Amino acid sequence: TNIIPFFRIQNIDISEGFIMRKYQLATVTLSTAGGNSELLLINKEKAEEIKHLIKERRNSENLNQNDVKL
Repeated sequence: TNIIPFFRIQNIDISEGFIMRKYQLATVTLSTAGGNSELLLINKEKAEEIKHLIKERRNSENLNQNDVKL
């Protein structure tokens, strides 16, 4: 089990091989400066949802960290 803060995630990739595609499965790879973590053999539709959710959350956290206080 890996715990990765959203702001550490630099890239999110979804990959699927020929056999995985046949069964609508995918792997989600989260890339950070320290390495990669993978969610293996999950439903392709769920993989897309996870990617979208992580991107939204990461962007939201980036906005909060970049707030300027006057």
